Amino acid sequence: MTLVYMVTLQLTHNSCIIYIVMVSYYRLIISLIYMPEYNFTKFEGVGNKYEDRISITKSQFIGFPRVFCQTYGVKELTHAELFFDNEKNAIAVRFHKEKVADSYKVNYSANPEGATISARSFFKSNHIDTNRVSGKYQAKVYEDPTLGTLYVIELASHEPTH
Repeated sequence: MTLVYMVTLQLTHNSCIIYIVMVSYYRLIISLIYMPEYNFTKFEGVGNKYEDRISITKSQFIGFPRVFCQTYGVKELTHAELFFDNEKNAIAVRFHKEKVADSYKVNYSANPEGATISARSFFKSNHIDTNRVSGKYQAKVYEDPTLGTLYVIELASHEPTH
């Protein structure tokens, strides 16, 4: 109702300055009267995972979620070498743009845009029981002087299976 009155007033007096001042004043009054208590934004990430932790599965896969792939820029890297430190009970992953000797293929999925490595031979040769160590692990970025950038996870429990 007030807005219609201001437009009529502007046309009657034929003055842009009065119109601008009144509209500005009107917006100030409305914002003071109707100041919202909350400023909601709609969540649009249903089904997305926000983890950057590396997963070890009982079925002997190593999983890299979408956030990990995006954060560390490994989406374009197609192969990975795996390393095991028996003393520290740690696994390290080094990604490559192309196949290198003894590397595993990194399989990327379209949805949810994560990646996996089928590492059955790695776990068996290092006597790692994935039933005991399956879970999610926070990776540490480690710069090795000879190997370069490694993503290291320390296994929670590991008892060799001989």
